[in-house]
Amino acid sequence: MFKRGWEDLRRYWWDGDWQVVLVAAGLVACGLVFIQSAGGPAAAQSQALRVALSLPCFLGALLVSQRWVRENAFLLFALALVGLLIAASVGRTTNEARRWIDIAGGFKLQPSEFVKFGLVLALARILSRRRHARTVESVVQAVLITALPAVMVALQPDLGTALVLPAVCMGLCFAAGARMPHLGVLALVGLMLMPVLWMGMRPFQKQRVQTWMHQGQMDRQERLSTGYHLHNALVAVGSGGWGGAGLGDGPQNRLGYLPERESDFIFAVAAEETGFVGGAALIGLYATLVGLILGVASRVRDRFLRLTVVGVALVFWTHMFFNIGVATGLLPTTGIVLPLVSFGGSSTLAAMAALGWVLNVGLRREHQLARS
Repeated sequence: MFKRGWEDLRRYWWDGDWQVVLVAAGLVACGLVFIQSAGGPAAAQSQALRVALSLPCFLGALLVSQRWVRENAFLLFALALVGLLIAASVGRTTNEARRWIDIAGGFKLQPSEFVKFGLVLALARILSRRRHARTVESVVQAVLITALPAVMVALQPDLGTALVLPAVCMGLCFAAGARMPHLGVLALVGLMLMPVLWMGMRPFQKQRVQTWMHQGQMDRQERLSTGYHLHNALVAVGSGGWGGAGLGDGPQNRLGYLPERESDFIFAVAAEETGFVGGAALIGLYATLVGLILGVASRVRDRFLRLTVVGVALVFWTHMFFNIGVATGLLPTTGIVLPLVSFGGSSTLAAMAALGWVLNVGLRREHQLARS
């Protein structure tokens, strides 16, 4: 399983894509700063501990055998699904959602954070066979394997993560070379299923969407109920101006009006306290990280490995788009974190493991041969 080990790591040290690590470290540092501003030193120390605990997973993904991952891609995906089943049956319910599994030391595990990367492995395995991705059968298989975890996550309910999964599926089908008519039909089917999604949403989710659709005309009652998250996030982002109010001095953050400010609305904290400049810099860091990951993928000849790296980039980019879109009113309010920046153990653990895998692929690209 860990085929090459530390000798291999030392051998290829200077050939690695370590810019990925530097940019990721910059995002983690920004996250710790904003988490301390939003939740105080205790929250920042707790997140730093979670980052430290994720380092073994980063190293494990960096050193694991690529052949082993290829051969066990479906098994890893199945294990992620088992985690969702455990969360649904015995998981902890918080804010009307059952998403977490209690583990030792007071930590909670959120399986949906891992199912995204498990899905990437499974989709890459399906789509990596040459010319297979251009058949309608492959697109159907990709949709079916995505629908299962998407429905399971939506029932928790976790609409944000449930929407990430089909976006990743569509992106990977495109990257694998699926025909545009097939993708067009897939997008059309997705639009046709929107009424089904609407009927399956909880009442509070529907109210949030309805409030979002007329966010410019919210009355006082809506600002205190269904539009509370959206209204205060918009006030925070808008009041930041160009340079921001300063770390720890953002009124919405400091007075406690901004909800979930350490996790789902961490970008609103950043925009309020560092302004447009700081918010744009944070987006720039994220775009740089995704660009570097895609750069690794562009230099990989093996189709399976290339698609897994593209999938990691898609997960990061989709999370950034949804998280910032919610904080700025571009998208309806839903809970979704900003990986490496938001407070959270499971998201950090999954993100660090994914980055370790990206470096794993990049380190050994000169040994890779294209597979049919």
